[in-house]
Amino acid sequence: MLQAAPQPVAARAAGNSAMADLLEKKLDAARRQWPAEWLEDEAFAAYLGQRLPPDGDPLAALQELRAEDLYLAAACGRSRPQAMAELEQQYFSRLDETLKRLDPSPGFISEVKQLLRQKLFLDQEGMSRKIGEFSGRGPLLSWLRAAATRIGLTLHRRDERQVSLEEAGGEELELPGDDPELDYLKAHYRTEFKAAFRAAMDHLSDHEMSVLRLHVLDGLNIEKIGAIYGTHRSTVARWIARSREKLLEETRRALAGRLQIGPDELESVMGLLGSQLDASIHRYLKQR
Repeated sequence: MLQAAPQPVAARAAGNSAMADLLEKKLDAARRQWPAEWLEDEAFAAYLGQRLPPDGDPLAALQELRAEDLYLAAACGRSRPQAMAELEQQYFSRLDETLKRLDPSPGFISEVKQLLRQKLFLDQEGMSRKIGEFSGRGPLLSWLRAAATRIGLTLHRRDERQVSLEEAGGEELELPGDDPELDYLKAHYRTEFKAAFRAAMDHLSDHEMSVLRLHVLDGLNIEKIGAIYGTHRSTVARWIARSREKLLEETRRALAGRLQIGPDELESVMGLLGSQLDASIHRYLKQR
């Protein structure tokens, strides 16, 4: 089964009995919840392998994946009728309470859910279905709630400002700012920074990414985000603070490995990033 996972994960996992045992446990967990005929073992092993990072500890990354949710998402991505019916019944039916916090009207909720279906399952211009972007590092329901919330917010903006649902930023990801020191760093370390920052963003869980989207990209305050997730504003504040700290630490680690510079210059880069972190997150999320 391990051979079904794509390179380089399969190469690193070859002969690793712990990896093989964990993969079997993940498959068993999915099988206990969903019918086996939805997806072949080899196909699901490959699907899991595609969601492991190219570097780091594959065993720890595999342990983090939610196999049951990923199995359902994979089956829906392959248009298995029973799987899509289960997603509708068990997940879409639970989006109403979240959307009512934005707009309680049945027409609004119905429109958001229909647009979400289109985004998740319709192939557009050769692009893969959006359901395939679920990483499995957090609950599928939370991921769907965040996606539905973003669509709902976009609909409200469309009504207020005549903004298209598909409007997206085309700005190139870069260190924001226009002071001389920042311009120097951008000119010399643009490629390395972009790669390091993207790698750091990829280390965020689906939950962390969703909360940052709502806060940085959609402009919701911690009280409104807390209402969406049904938690206290102080908890949301801690989530955001931890995500920012994680981004800075992961970017620092990646840059230290990529750049042949002294600690003082590295700290200068990190100091500028820290002062512009929300703008960098905003550009990244808007580009995605």
